[in-house]
Amino acid sequence: MPRYQLAAALALAAIGFVTPARACAVHEPLNLADARNADVVVIGRISAQRVWRTPPVFTVSVDQVLAGRVARSFRIDMEPGAVVPQAMLRGPALIALRRSPAGGLAVMQHICSDPFIVDARGDQARRVRAILARRR
Repeated sequence: MPRYQLAAALALAAIGFVTPARACAVHEPLNLADARNADVVVIGRISAQRVWRTPPVFTVSVDQVLAGRVARSFRIDMEPGAVVPQAMLRGPALIALRRSPAGGLAVMQHICSDPFIVDARGDQARRVRAILARRR
């Protein structure tokens, strides 16, 4: 077998063992202190998912506004590739948002972190409330 055929065969074999690259080598934990920089923080329910769009779009029905001003129901955009945990779709969620240049609302999210959506009944939500209380 000529050398170039052997090299090609080895290269093709190596391709079969390679795993896809990930955008982030390290996943960053959600920084709850970032809530201080949010334009809007609400407790609400996520519904009307349009996950087939890029970026995904959801509707939030607001139960309580913790910071900022917002309508009782509004649409949010997610970063491309962002996924809302299934648990957040079943109960109230605390959501931190930023206003986009176009005037809409987008969920706060760092490149290698989860979107700023946490269970409104959990410890993370209690900590965010405390952070926001110190901001005033």
